[in-house]
Amino acid sequence: MAQTTSSTSITFLVQGQALPVSAATRGGPAATPAGGGFGGRGEVLQKVQLGARRSSANAPVRLVARPGQDAVLLHISNGPSLLLHPETARDLMLAQAGPTSRSGGRAGAASSDVEVPAQLLWQGLEAAGATRGGASRGRLGQALLTGIEIVTGLFTGPAAQLTARKLGERFDAQVDAGVYPLQADGLNAPLKGSGRRIDRLPPAPVGAPVLVLLHGTFSETHGTFGKLWQQHPQKVRDLFDHYSHRVYALDHPTLMASPIDNALMLARALPDGARVHLLTHSRGGLVAEVLARVCAQPDLDLSGLVAFKDPAYKEQVKALRDLADAVRGRDIRVVRVVRVACPARGTLLASKRLDAYVSVLKWSLELAAIPVAPALLDFIGAVASQRTDPALLPGLESMTPNSPLVQWLHSAGVPLPGQLRVVAGDIEGDSVMSWVKTLLADAFYWTDNDLVVQTRSMYGG
Repeated sequence: MAQTTSSTSITFLVQGQALPVSAATRGGPAATPAGGGFGGRGEVLQKVQLGARRSSANAPVRLVARPGQDAVLLHISNGPSLLLHPETARDLMLAQAGPTSRSGGRAGAASSDVEVPAQLLWQGLEAAGATRGGASRGRLGQALLTGIEIVTGLFTGPAAQLTARKLGERFDAQVDAGVYPLQADGLNAPLKGSGRRIDRLPPAPVGAPVLVLLHGTFSETHGTFGKLWQQHPQKVRDLFDHYSHRVYALDHPTLMASPIDNALMLARALPDGARVHLLTHSRGGLVAEVLARVCAQPDLDLSGLVAFKDPAYKEQVKALRDLADAVRGRDIRVVRVVRVACPARGTLLASKRLDAYVSVLKWSLELAAIPVAPALLDFIGAVASQRTDPALLPGLESMTPNSPLVQWLHSAGVPLPGQLRVVAGDIEGDSVMSWVKTLLADAFYWTDNDLVVQTRSMYGG
């Protein structure tokens, strides 16, 4: 599961005020819980408040983090709390401008010591902003770091459950995978346990479309689409009237199953002759892309499968072939797709900084007032402690730019039939809360993005 590169402790040098913690090292009931909206998970070993005036003669506070055991919690003013593996936090600090930071620390410090500045600055960010033509981006430069904590004991389950498979299965268990008919009068709770799951959609009149909703990663149908019902009930009723109440959702696992597996599940539930419209969010758009391509070209081009040549992907090749068999000769057509923030060309953050990815994802859910599932908090804690390799989670690995799935989706030389509408975003620093969002995200992506997926990726597929 882990891709930790060193067992050596990392020391962070912080100019600030050390704050007391209670019995954290003993793990007793009085231990200080971690902050940052992580549900009190973990125990704080050390904590420093930045911004307090200190004499330049005072020695910095030394915070020690053990890769594989501890995590580093960074608090950013008007921004997210990032729960990071110690090596990710170290890399973040070393990415700051200036030879002193990049060399690993301050003069006279040990080579393994990493200096933490109160204001984070990435070299060239203003120039990049000016190049993109955004005045607000051009004046970006610094994000204020208000606090830093060293946290341990983030995952409370048995050690055996720290495997990637166990974590993925635990999270995916929030859905009872399958197709569910939806109702116009409410989507007020998760579909799991509703008793409404069906094996196959009923046939529609000849040529009449059905609408299927596909949710994104770390979510389920209610979490992704519930606010559409809450905030736009009349729009929902109009939608149901337009489709004569043929509106469904695919609740699907997003970590241990690839989008190919999800598309296969949906294909097996569709009736012969189905005309399918898909409303998708995030990773759900990849499921739509897979289904649309195989429905249009059920005789798979073997040369196009070269992206899956590594034996590690033999199950995905099998799933593709099963999908082709499931739709061949059944006249199923994907007629219309709406993709919202789909990582059609992959997301860079998920490929290298999974701990940062899920921290920012958690924050974006909170900004949207979407409840964060406790399982996601557990997952963040485990990833921050162990530096999980996305390649061990097929659902996440498929979202990385170099994944076989992304390469296969872009190997087609001919556009697919049907209509595609893309809703893409590029967050501006002043548009939601603070320019710090743009600074944070650009520092990871070095390109326009909407915090979680870089904008140009949304136009792929």
